[in-house]
Amino acid sequence: MLHRVAAAILYLMICGCITSAGLRQARAAEPAPALAVSGNRQIDADMIRSHFHAAADGTFDPAALDAALKCLYATGLFEDVKIGRDGARVLVTVVENPAIARLAFEGNKKIKDDDLRKALQSKAGGPLNRALIHDDVMRIIEIYRLHGYFGVKVEPKTVAGKDARTSLVFEITEGDKLAVRRVMFAGNNAYPANKLNGVIKTGQTNVLSFLLNNDTYDAERVDADRDLLRRFYRAHGYADVQVRSAARYEAEANGVVVTFTIDEGPQYRFGRIDVVSNLLSIDAAALRSSAHAIRMQGRSTRASKI
Repeated sequence: MLHRVAAAILYLMICGCITSAGLRQARAAEPAPALAVSGNRQIDADMIRSHFHAAADGTFDPAALDAALKCLYATGLFEDVKIGRDGARVLVTVVENPAIARLAFEGNKKIKDDDLRKALQSKAGGPLNRALIHDDVMRIIEIYRLHGYFGVKVEPKTVAGKDARTSLVFEITEGDKLAVRRVMFAGNNAYPANKLNGVIKTGQTNVLSFLLNNDTYDAERVDADRDLLRRFYRAHGYADVQVRSAARYEAEANGVVVTFTIDEGPQYRFGRIDVVSNLLSIDAAALRSSAHAIRMQGRSTRASKI
């Protein structure tokens, strides 16, 4: 009797092991959950699937699906993305952004099409992405402001074409170039503003502006003025000087205020100058007088600046 019970128990244990192994093999043989893609017309389904990263067991947890959703939107290729489940299957439904057949500008007389086109993220042949278009509008406005057109207006428009391809047109109203109403300096401790105004080329509107023609805002001229200020300071011993510039629109004055911020740094002076010669043909004493003259000239330059 005992022998029969032992044999039965052994039989059940063997069967249990075989069953467990069979289940494990069956699970391993099961294919990974299918990932079905629909709604895509121009974009390859495998490209969409490449943004989904399954776990070791081949399943997609909520975090993986959320990451894939964000990645797909970040491509700028899709207007809408929906992810759902049908049992073990993952269903991805997309609405593609239309492609840009033509990128054009209207109303721009002061800045060329090519200069504007280079600055934009939207490209002919690329997707028509609303977020990118909004950023491109701000980029165009910034380009015009750098050239003194602070009243510029930009309106993007789309014209639907065949085969889901659309023309993107930026309509630009440039407005008038604004005058420089004030030029200000900050951080200038060694020299007063009226001295520095004589160094730069940008001038503020006054009775002589129509003759000098220097009161219209020009970003390139302001850049050149920064260099003129640096050269002026360095010529007077401020070797570490740093100059920054900023421009802002002032509605009350209907013009631009340009500010130059100067970090003068220390002023370097000539110390003791000596000449030593190891050549018999060169008299060091004769050269010392020239060195002394150079030092005195440096002193007189610093004295005259005040």
